[in-house]
Amino acid sequence: MAAPYYTPTGQPITSSSGSSAVMRTEFTGIETAFDLFPALTANGIFQVNPGGTGVLAQTQLTLYDDLNFSVANPEIRGSDTNGILYITAGTTNILGGSIRLYGDTHSTKPNDIEIYGAATLQLQYDDSGSLFDFQDNAITTTGAASSATITTTGLASLATITTTGLATLESLKLGPGATITDIIESDTMAGATDTNISSSLAIKTYVDSQASAAGAYSPWLIKTTTFTAASGDQLICNHATTPFTITLPASPSAGDTVIISNAGAALVTIGRNSSNINSAAADGTLPTGNSTQLVYVDATVGWFEV
Repeated sequence: MAAPYYTPTGQPITSSSGSSAVMRTEFTGIETAFDLFPALTANGIFQVNPGGTGVLAQTQLTLYDDLNFSVANPEIRGSDTNGILYITAGTTNILGGSIRLYGDTHSTKPNDIEIYGAATLQLQYDDSGSLFDFQDNAITTTGAASSATITTTGLASLATITTTGLATLESLKLGPGATITDIIESDTMAGATDTNISSSLAIKTYVDSQASAAGAYSPWLIKTTTFTAASGDQLICNHATTPFTITLPASPSAGDTVIISNAGAALVTIGRNSSNINSAAADGTLPTGNSTQLVYVDATVGWFEV
């Protein structure tokens, strides 16, 4: 039998007083009952099988229904503080959605929390830096959202910020080369009575002027074909055979500037874009190996070569 809980001794002896056949039948039933139990294993778990016909010895608990706690403040704990506690909806810890909780003495990620979709990390909390890493995923809130600081250590691109309610931006700090492409105000904002609300054009004009006044230049760009420059652009033109045109910004403001250098063998034309260049209504040219910086002065001088 599977487990030695009971071993028949052959008693009572046949033909002795009483009904030995009945007793032996009873003993056989007891033996059969004990056979339903599996062999004992250290730190194992006894669990009734899904059919209700036997007991299984397992190293992990498998639930076939909901897990309900009847005590206050229940806990699910991992005993290895240097390990990881997995909570997953899949058949393994890398299938389905899962949460990984790292122990407080884990060698590389103590106290960290990670949320996975299948085998892909989607959200990470880094306890050592007290920060969340959204893994390039969009951030959406349906209620009030407050963030003290959003910091990037590399190039950051924020395509759109949309709010359906009141939004407050206390501070916007632009580094060298930063630009604002557009600010769109909704009908509700345009119709508001708050005197502190400015039009989107006024905000953009102010930010752009402050960036220009601070001497902010865009990173150097390599151009091999026709291109329309913006104020603050630094351009290196490089084509071996085909001439092309760099067009200056339209409707420039005093102090706008563009730097152009020709590193290629092809001739570069500087398109004036309806503004004068050195007081003349004519395009300029930039032969190979030459560089120029143009600063817009006024309608008469136009772009002045410095």
